[in-house]
Amino acid sequence: MSSLVPELLERHRRLTLSDANEAETRLKLIDRIIFEVLGWGHDDTSVEERVSEDGNTSYSDYVLRTGFSSLVVEAKRSGRADLIVSDKRKTLLNRKLVSGDTGAAIVQARDYGRKLSIPFAVVTNGDQWIIFPATRTDEVPFEKSSAIVFPNIQPALERDFSDFYDFLL
Repeated sequence: MSSLVPELLERHRRLTLSDANEAETRLKLIDRIIFEVLGWGHDDTSVEERVSEDGNTSYSDYVLRTGFSSLVVEAKRSGRADLIVSDKRKTLLNRKLVSGDTGAAIVQARDYGRKLSIPFAVVTNGDQWIIFPATRTDEVPFEKSSAIVFPNIQPALERDFSDFYDFLL
């Protein structure tokens, strides 16, 4: 794993410099993190899974499922479009976080999770990772829920790897 970290950091740097699109970010960075770093299996992963409700159809980027856990992952391009995230590890899903492009991605992932009955959702551009409950059974409103934020991939893959791994497995 330690030899993979510098390669992934370099890939992220190159994707950002080249203003990479979402598909390239997924292929060259997010796929590698999901499969090689986090150890999700290809049999546990659906990509572009159909999500339909009320005659509207869209497609989730990733749905990760095992007998023990499941996540919806909404990918965004690495390029120059950073997600606006807090430096705090735990932050409320309030207006500040759920606004602009970042907020739209969070709502999109939340809605996929709700429609697919998956409890947790993730929004990432490969560098920033936002993990949050998509569905709640305790009647806590979405805006009073907390997100776990990894604002930068380097500490997530190094110093904070244990937490990163635990939250995403």
